[in-house]
Amino acid sequence: RELGKICSVLTKGLPKAHLRQTCRRVEEKRLTWGGFRNPIAKQCAEVLEVPESEFERMQSIDQLYLQANLAHPIFISKVCEWARVSSGYFPHKTVANTFIAWPDAICNASIAANIKWASIKKPDRSFEKVYRSYSNDVSRLVDIVRQQIIFKTVRDVLDCLATIVSDPQATIWRVKNRLAFDYDVKQSAGYRDVLLDVTIVSGYAQQLGIHRHVCELQLVLEEFQLLKSDEGHHRYVDYRNKRAE
Repeated sequence: RELGKICSVLTKGLPKAHLRQTCRRVEEKRLTWGGFRNPIAKQCAEVLEVPESEFERMQSIDQLYLQANLAHPIFISKVCEWARVSSGYFPHKTVANTFIAWPDAICNASIAANIKWASIKKPDRSFEKVYRSYSNDVSRLVDIVRQQIIFKTVRDVLDCLATIVSDPQATIWRVKNRLAFDYDVKQSAGYRDVLLDVTIVSGYAQQLGIHRHVCELQLVLEEFQLLKSDEGHHRYVDYRNKRAE
């Protein structure tokens, strides 16, 4: 049905912005690298007036990591913008169960220095994931660059989502709502959040050629963040390994 909508848009020649909005709703029929499976790739390339090669799958994990290192600081900067307008917090680097509001960090460099940013995913874990879960398809690896924003209320999560959706410098490719009533929490050992696959499409990102590098953003409620621990993470890794994920 969604592919039919895209084809309809293509044939009617509607504005590019409308096409992009329609494309966002396609999940299983899309490429995580920002393109779409053939023959849709060619049609999208023609309508968006970009080379068809831009919609090809990413096949090199080396290139993916090169882009990740360029995208990492840009993504952090954008995440800070979203947190500022939606009452978002970040974890403290050294003090457990302590969170820092971004407006406080803006005014105080010493506070900002204590924010614990998520690092780029380690290559060994990426290799595991590509081999175990993605049938050696590197293009499906979309969480090398990842960050999280912590919220006190669901209302704040919704405000952040609305902010990202309305941001012209960002494109949401997927929303995994693990707060939904019908979500099977057995899949995540009881853990819940809202997970977004996002690309930053600012002019600077386009100049660097990273505007189709998919980053992961976790929107986490404070109650769930407080339950996290190093011991719990080790148990999760063991659980994941037993499931060969």
